[in-house]
Amino acid sequence: IFDPRRASADHKAICEEHERVSELLDSMLPKEVLAEMKSRHLSLAYTYEDMTFLFADIVGFTRYCATHSAEQAVHLVTRLFAEFDTEAVRLGIYKVCTIG
Repeated sequence: IFDPRRASADHKAICEEHERVSELLDSMLPKEVLAEMKSRHLSLAYTYEDMTFLFADIVGFTRYCATHSAEQAVHLVTRLFAEFDTEAVRLGIYKVCTIG
């Protein structure tokens, strides 16, 4: 049964979360990166004098999730993030965040 009050509350929560994420990104990323992100034309990496931004995507992940259990998908993502973190430490890279 559709409950318009619940839908309104869900929509409000989603909008608030979107605003929070936007504020976080605005405070972390250079304006040119934000503009490209909003236009969906991100470069693979951005290099600045004292920092580099890397954006990565798991190609085929949606297809993988369709044919594997949720537990297998979480295990894959956890393993990939752990490997990325290990390499970041090995290379002396400070990782700001992983979203996924």
